Amino acid sequence: MNRQRLREIARREGVPDEWYALEGDEEAWFDGFDGFARYKAGWNAIFALKIVPGGWAVCSYERGDSFGETYFDTEDEACQELLMLLLASR
Repeated sequence: MNRQRLREIARREGVPDEWYALEGDEEAWFDGFDGFARYKAGWNAIFALKIVPGGWAVCSYERGDSFGETYFDTEDEACQELLMLLLASR
């Protein structure tokens, strides 16, 4: 699985785009982040897939802080993990 396929599955399963960042660069994603709108909607955390030296990482962000970073060798492994987290959070 790659990021494009993950986004397709997440959308098909009804996971809001605002719940996750797949660009691999969370700073670029946060440039457009409307934290107040997310807070009003009752969602205080997002998940991110990041490109890191030697592989990939999946983590969650809550109020701007990163938590639970898990590392993977391949994009496929990271995407599988992120999809599981997103589906469990619905």
